[in-house]
Amino acid sequence: MSTTISAAMSAGAVTAIEVLQSRAIQSPPGSDDEKIAEIAVGYGVERADAEGEAQFIIYDCWRNAKSTYYRSRQRGRAAVQAYGCLTYGRIAVTDDGADIADTISVADEVTANTSAFCDRALEVATTLGSKGPAFVRRMMAGDTVAEAAQAIGISRATAHRWRAAMATLLTPHLHLTEGAE
Repeated sequence: MSTTISAAMSAGAVTAIEVLQSRAIQSPPGSDDEKIAEIAVGYGVERADAEGEAQFIIYDCWRNAKSTYYRSRQRGRAAVQAYGCLTYGRIAVTDDGADIADTISVADEVTANTSAFCDRALEVATTLGSKGPAFVRRMMAGDTVAEAAQAIGISRATAHRWRAAMATLLTPHLHLTEGAE
């Protein structure tokens, strides 16, 4: 860390942020631990002026980040169940706790676009190999990458590569809400 930034931070916070950053770097790419560590680093920066020992700051940031990550993942799965496949990326929470999708009418066009997107995802999945469509179906059902990989019998590394490939191939087709106003 630069001296000007670390001068404004407590010594414990600087150490905590460095430890959390090293956890993020050492975690496997795309893993839950990597995502939790990235959130924890953000919490560490927010607590930059916190006095205390680094180990307590690390523990607090990690605990809060882990809670945030798993709560968000659970909420995403619930949104998939409520609104259909792969639409949870469009779900957000308003100040009163309602889903944005609750305040927007989920019109037939949106459902048709979502269905078309899911069909396109399954079509693109065939380029991944014979297990590609099964992998994508598991992901649409709300499985994590690791759960989907285990269910269809592929390695987690392969599953993460497939997820990244699917994201790249499907990005041009992400027009789920177009024309739904």
